[in-house]
Amino acid sequence: GFIHEAGNAILDFAFSELKLKKILAITSKENKPSQATLAKLGFEKNGTIKNPEGEEVLLYEKQKK
Repeated sequence: GFIHEAGNAILDFAFSELKLKKILAITSKENKPSQATLAKLGFEKNGTIKNPEGEEVLLYEKQKK
């Protein structure tokens, strides 16, 4: 869908043009659609962190291929 296409375009730009080696993403534990989108884009769950409000959120990471 549209979100997947847009996400891939952003990732491609970030890795090829900005020369990033790794991209991090966070989402709430309750946000299953975002978790599914990140997984579909090739992100891997990498644990949890606390956001500025003190809520524990999921941390995802994607390395440049």
